Amino acid sequence: MAFFLNGIDSGFASEGQQRSLALSLRLGQAALIEAHAGSTPLFLLDDIFGELDVKRRNALLHQLPPHAQKLITTTHIDWMETGYAQQIMRFSDRKLTPLQ
Repeated sequence: MAFFLNGIDSGFASEGQQRSLALSLRLGQAALIEAHAGSTPLFLLDDIFGELDVKRRNALLHQLPPHAQKLITTTHIDWMETGYAQQIMRFSDRKLTPLQ
């Protein structure tokens, strides 16, 4: 199986493009699971934004099913569009607290 971006083999894509491709496959997989199992899978997204630019980061957040339960870890949130996150927690000094 081969993947192409704009007619070019994905092996020559940037890290952000490759990450976007892999995430697209995962979103498709989740949609298939939901269609066959009748329930939405839990999304565990651990520091996936590193290779993505701000536009792709926010686009990914908007592509996640709104009714799905999501647990996302990241080191920075200053790029996040306002109004997306329902609850943001900060983990520091072995404590989990709501971000003000």
